[in-house]
Amino acid sequence: MVLRILDSLATDLVLTIETAARKHGVSTAAAHRALVELAKVGILSRTKDHKGKVICWTADQHLALIALTERSNRVGAGDTEVRRPHLGPPAPARHRATPDRAAQG
Repeated sequence: MVLRILDSLATDLVLTIETAARKHGVSTAAAHRALVELAKVGILSRTKDHKGKVICWTADQHLALIALTERSNRVGAGDTEVRRPHLGPPAPARHRATPDRAAQG
């Protein structure tokens, strides 16, 4: 199940237990286990409501890469290392998931 979710992250950047289960044809329990596992290693982030309940999981690094790609397009499809765009978010931080960071999510 984890590998199936990873394979579809390019198109499914925001997931709920129900959507992951339905898309991959598994139980909600199996989908939940896979999403939690991906969050523990830092691939997905948990998004919570105002009461602290997890409402969805997001692929923040993938979203940041999409934003970076869009930034390069605003510069005229050029290299953003040489010519910085005036608009858009900053480039994503490059880091590896650590046990401490995974526990925070």
